[in-house]
Amino acid sequence: MIEARKEVRMDLIDMQKKFLEENGVEEEDGKILTKLMVLIFETGTDGKLSCNTGAKKISLDWNCKTAVQENEIWICKVTMKTNFLGYAEPVRKIEISEIMAMSGEMQAIANDIWSRKRSEVLEYLAPEIDSITEQLVKEKMAGVENEYGRKQSALEEEYGERRSALEAAYESKLSQIESRESTLAHRERDLISKMEERLEDSEKDLRIKYERMASELKEKLVAVSYREGKLMSEKSAMMSYYESQNQVLRENVEDLKSELSKLRIGAVCKDDSDRKAVERTSSAGAHMLRISGNEFKSPIFKEGRYSVRINSEMTKIRFTHDNNGYAICRNGIIAVPGLNSIEALGNRIGELNWTMVDDKTLEISI
Repeated sequence: MIEARKEVRMDLIDMQKKFLEENGVEEEDGKILTKLMVLIFETGTDGKLSCNTGAKKISLDWNCKTAVQENEIWICKVTMKTNFLGYAEPVRKIEISEIMAMSGEMQAIANDIWSRKRSEVLEYLAPEIDSITEQLVKEKMAGVENEYGRKQSALEEEYGERRSALEAAYESKLSQIESRESTLAHRERDLISKMEERLEDSEKDLRIKYERMASELKEKLVAVSYREGKLMSEKSAMMSYYESQNQVLRENVEDLKSELSKLRIGAVCKDDSDRKAVERTSSAGAHMLRISGNEFKSPIFKEGRYSVRINSEMTKIRFTHDNNGYAICRNGIIAVPGLNSIEALGNRIGELNWTMVDDKTLEISI
């Protein structure tokens, strides 16, 4: 408690007045009150009691016979020899109990001292204020630094957590993207492989189909070539045969003309029956040729249309001169449409036997 009180400085005008009145001291010139101070004495480096008030040092008067102890509080009459050195004559000791009794009036006393002696209080308290202020500033700065460090640590921790979360999310997304890309690449490879297989299969099918069609066309070409060769051979044989037969026919025609001329000159026919018999006799040497499945050739055929009839045994065919018939004769050749489609008639090519049924009908054995 003494340590807490040793820096207390009081200039108590009212208390001093009361104190002087109680102790029978008169105010002389009115300046004595300004010379009274409450001091706490301490032992200096020189071993003597003194009190430091700011830059001023107040020592105990040498002539003082009052016993004063260190850390005691006294009301003293102070005489300043210089601005920085003075001497104190103790007047009355202040007990701790008196100070405690004054605790209720301390605020009023402090306000009065502050209003009257502000400059001296500031001068006296400046070192302490500076020290306390510096300490408070240091403590506040330390608190601010601690708070800043705490907030910075919290921010760094939050930043670290958010960064970790973002990195984890990034890694997760990256993993998903890589997995998706891998899946897509695998699907792409599968699709390409399937398309290549389909193309290969289609190519094989097309090649097989092409080869089969080419083989069939070659076979057909060979068959056509063979048939064409055969037809050319038959045609050549038929042309040779026709030429020879034509030569024979021309010779027969000449003979028949000569013979007919003789008959016209020397023969006398009594009726039409005799004339028809003569005509059939004169045609007896004519030939009958089947030159194709639908065509017959003979000098006996006259220009025009013929009706056609086939017997039930499919062995004979009759041609009757008929303007409404469907078989047509040109240049001694009769064409019968569709005759070659009747398989039962056969397709024998060459010279055939024939006979005249009457003057309009001719029968051929096929």
